[in-house]
Amino acid sequence: GVPLDVCLSGNGQYFARTDPGMFQVDRNLYRLSRQTKRFKAFLSHDWNTCRWLKLLSLLVIYNSRAAFVASLLVSICVGILQAAHLIPKVWWTTSSVFAVFPFMFCFWQRIRSFLRIPVVVFFDKLCIAQHDEELKRHGIFGLAGFLDHADELTILWSHRYFSRLWCTYEISTFLRDSQKPKPILVMPVKLAVVLVIFSAAMHVVMLGFNILEELRNSYGWELNSVSVLPDGKMRDMFNKNALYLPFLGPVMPLLYYIGIGMMKDLAALPDQLSKFRVQDAGCFCCANGHRHPDTGEELPCDRLLIFKMLKRWYGKVGDPQEPPLHLERFNQLV
Repeated sequence: GVPLDVCLSGNGQYFARTDPGMFQVDRNLYRLSRQTKRFKAFLSHDWNTCRWLKLLSLLVIYNSRAAFVASLLVSICVGILQAAHLIPKVWWTTSSVFAVFPFMFCFWQRIRSFLRIPVVVFFDKLCIAQHDEELKRHGIFGLAGFLDHADELTILWSHRYFSRLWCTYEISTFLRDSQKPKPILVMPVKLAVVLVIFSAAMHVVMLGFNILEELRNSYGWELNSVSVLPDGKMRDMFNKNALYLPFLGPVMPLLYYIGIGMMKDLAALPDQLSKFRVQDAGCFCCANGHRHPDTGEELPCDRLLIFKMLKRWYGKVGDPQEPPLHLERFNQLV
């Protein structure tokens, strides 16, 4: 396994695809992993999805709760200290609360590792030796053992997910024992973008609102652009909410655009699952005729290896050679 903060380090650099077939992975990356008895989660993802989407998704899943709790506690403490007149009730003490959530959101896993309580996960790029075909084969055959020791399967879902052979293989491994069901957490990667953008916009708006209130209360500063409004409640309300439009105005169309794209992907998911066939799932070796696109070196077939494992798990004594009923059983399971 590997500590989650290592996976997230370098702005999710390890989720970037080094080359199409993952043949140029640094052998030193394997040394970042370590032996462990259990994993908090097995991270399942496809390599065609942007690393930033996967980074934001993991931050939302594993850091947002701690960020919320910390910001809530700090807000309560600041309010009590201000009410007791132990700290001044000025804009910088109130606004300092807004720094807690983004700080914890970005660095909670590093804090956990510093406290010697890291979240340990299984991440294929770091936990399976990609640089050595023999070690890689042992890692693939041992994938069932890795999944058996994971508390949950975390899927960073995009519309490509169920079209990739390795992704379906990981699900098949996790679901093969119906007597011991374990949770599967599915995180649409576009949803993470929507949540992060909206949260960031609201933080900026509220921070600006506090600064504007301080300027108005301390110096009588108001927006000249609305001076044409008559004095009264409408002018005061407009001044109080003047910062919402500049920040939320450009953000809302972007959120709608990303959100609509995510809803289209989710709407297509039932049809994608109903027509799912593991035989049609894509993999790099078969897509390139089992030849390395740069060197021309022959590549071992991942499909044959995976189908062999599926036959071991879903095959039954007496099954005919054709049609492959073990694959059809897995298709029905998905």
